[in-house]
Amino acid sequence: MDKLLYNHLIAVETISFSSMPVYILEPNTKILIQDTENGIIGQYIINSISMSLEYNGKMTVNAIKKKEKIY
Repeated sequence: MDKLLYNHLIAVETISFSSMPVYILEPNTKILIQDTENGIIGQYIINSISMSLEYNGKMTVNAIKKKEKIY
């Protein structure tokens, strides 16, 4: 019950970014992002990854910010 309440009462911060493919990343992996230019700093957990199969293709990553427990 605690986890259910925590997931629905806390605002979730999500990000999406594109980059060159990094083949070692997979969903449910924790990553650290420090982008001071855009104000994105913290630990994120990868939700999904999509890659194009073209030469010089891009990879798109969707991630949710890891929240610390507040209680």
